[in-house]
Amino acid sequence: MSAPRSVDASSGSSNTPLGLTAQDTASGSASNKAQNARPADDPELLGVLFETIRWLAALIATMFAAFTVYNLTRLDARGVKQVLVVDQVGLAIAAVVFWGTHRRRVPLAWAHPAGFLLAVSVSTDVAYSVYAYGEPTQLQYLIAIAVGAGAMEVSTVWLIAILSTADALALWATLLVCSGATLVDYLMMQVGATGLAIVVFAGRMKGQRKLLDFRRRDEQRARELRAALDRAEREFAEHQVSERQRQLLEEQLRQAQKLEALGTLAGGVAHDINNVIGAITAIASTTLPELPPGTPGRREMQHMLAAARRGTTLTRNLLGFARQDAPKNEPFSLNEVVLEVEALLRRTLPKSIEFGVRCEGPRLSVVGDSGLVTHALMNLCLNSADAIAGHGSIIVQTSVLSLDEAGAREYGVEPGVYAELAVRDDGHGMTPEVLERIFEPFFSTKSTKRRSGLGLSMVYSTVQQHRGGLKVTSQPGQGTLITVVLPAYEQRRDAASPRVRRVPAVNPERRIALFVDDEPLLRRAGKRMLVSLGYEVLLASNGRDALTRFKENRERIGVVVLDVAMPVMSGPECFHELRKVDPEIPILLASGFAKGHDIQSLLACERTRYVRKPYELDDLAAALAELSQVSELPPPSVRRLTLA
Repeated sequence: MSAPRSVDASSGSSNTPLGLTAQDTASGSASNKAQNARPADDPELLGVLFETIRWLAALIATMFAAFTVYNLTRLDARGVKQVLVVDQVGLAIAAVVFWGTHRRRVPLAWAHPAGFLLAVSVSTDVAYSVYAYGEPTQLQYLIAIAVGAGAMEVSTVWLIAILSTADALALWATLLVCSGATLVDYLMMQVGATGLAIVVFAGRMKGQRKLLDFRRRDEQRARELRAALDRAEREFAEHQVSERQRQLLEEQLRQAQKLEALGTLAGGVAHDINNVIGAITAIASTTLPELPPGTPGRREMQHMLAAARRGTTLTRNLLGFARQDAPKNEPFSLNEVVLEVEALLRRTLPKSIEFGVRCEGPRLSVVGDSGLVTHALMNLCLNSADAIAGHGSIIVQTSVLSLDEAGAREYGVEPGVYAELAVRDDGHGMTPEVLERIFEPFFSTKSTKRRSGLGLSMVYSTVQQHRGGLKVTSQPGQGTLITVVLPAYEQRRDAASPRVRRVPAVNPERRIALFVDDEPLLRRAGKRMLVSLGYEVLLASNGRDALTRFKENRERIGVVVLDVAMPVMSGPECFHELRKVDPEIPILLASGFAKGHDIQSLLACERTRYVRKPYELDDLAAALAELSQVSELPPPSVRRLTLA
């Protein structure tokens, strides 16, 4: 049974250490190539050899200098003068090598030839000294050179070169001065020294290779750890970005849920307010024509009707915010909107705030919903009033503005002629950080005790709905200027015509109008309006009650005014049941919401019209007049025959 085999990072295993990426693997392959390099090319070993050569050159130069001094004392000896010359050459070579290595005048790679040069100079000097003196005792220096080369050199090629030179010179000198047993002894010592040098060199290289492998594995592991750390840092940074994005999305979701809940609440509140305002509008619009000019209470009735109309605009704004209503799209005078807001604010703003209006031209008109623009201007003025601490002023100005491409780009609109509406105050102003967020729905710098919420966000929405643009200029302590541009409308002089009340044609044989609404106030107000138009009225509080009353009086009922949203039986359900009883009965649908899909499907049927709640007497009369033109019913006797 074989023992389990362990594989390290350098064994070529297919498993990538620490989950390295392709880039890390590429760097690892470069590291593997570096592992196959020879010890002779290793920079660290070359550095050690370089330092060894430097100090060895200094030692050899010192020895040559000492031999020179010694030989100068015995110039009369045999061959001394020739040896002195060789010593001086060796001294010069050693001095040059020391100077070059000490001053770093040569690169590390020159350590090998420098060591060879020193070995050759010493071997030559020793061999020539043996030859000159005829004494074999100095052959021991050649043995030392061979052993030293094996202990010092790190390159196989240069070791062979040094050993070959030293052995050749030793063989030459030995053959010249030795014979017999002495020759054999010196040759065997030289061979043993060479063999010892090779063994020492081989052992050193094996150890050096292991050390290099360990070091390179450590370096590779360090690179892998650095790569893993870098990857972890990148993943952590990406995680932080993802976390911030998640938090941002959660915040956006919460804001969307708030807006959705607020929209639902706004729609419900607007529906209930519409019922109350509808009753006031109906009673006021019916009573006002009955009061001759100068009659006591007529002026108050006019104020009541105007206030109810402003309430209608408010509910329309709420329904528009709840996306349950569509804005109007008709020409209106921007200056009249400003004057209407001025009349209201002069009575409500503190006396310490001066309110001024500067209107340019009486015919400055735009196309859209005047109620939405009125509400937007009111919000702008109220925000300006909140920004004024103590005494201050608010200036509202209108003018005609022609925008070229550069100017239109500032507002984010197309070039053309626009009606400009500017609101300027000298309040505390806003910082750039606040300016970036003023149109966010729930952002406010006010305390919880003061107004805050959706004011400026609804202003922005209104401007966008009217294909306009908006620009805010403000600095802390220098007030704020908000400029709104809306596409100007070229109003024709003959376009304006006085509104004429249309009176519905009441069939004498079918004078009864069935009025269906779940709100008691609206039922009483609706009855009063229908009676003033010449109808007899039957009232029903829900769809089921309406269906019962219609079946009992269908021969005398000429029209049905049907509320769409009711309990017990909804308006659409009641509509279809009524048409089953009498397919030709005219039905006027009434709703506080815009024409949605359910109302549009009902209006696709014949003899059906729609009136928007809250409505006045003129609105109801116009809708019934239009319905009577397309819904001429035959007399009851003829209808009896047809139904039979």
